[in-house]
Amino acid sequence: MGRILVLDGDPNTLMFLRTLLEDNGYTVFSSNSYLKAKNLLKVEDVDLVILDYLLPEKTGDLVSLEFGDSYAYLFLSSADPMTLRKVDFIGPVVFKPINSQDLLNRVASLLSYKNKGFREGA
Repeated sequence: MGRILVLDGDPNTLMFLRTLLEDNGYTVFSSNSYLKAKNLLKVEDVDLVILDYLLPEKTGDLVSLEFGDSYAYLFLSSADPMTLRKVDFIGPVVFKPINSQDLLNRVASLLSYKNKGFREGA
């Protein structure tokens, strides 16, 4: 179905997303650290990176720029949506607390677009 890297500093969020995604047929790699995720991408082929916008090391938009455009991205955020509007466009966002069905819908959409050679714009 798809290979997904989840990057979030919260172990509860990592466990929740790993379980949710694996239960829905996805192969999941997870990391609580930007550096570990960066190294993981050197050895694993993934289609989608789900990452918290506010990581301890740097913001998600900077991480996605560094990781490159070989992946689709889905950002997670507990920030007020109005706060993120002040930031340059970063891509699709799922707000915390995470609605499982919303997240699964976004994942399916992003993977579908990626498989067609497109990236989702919102």
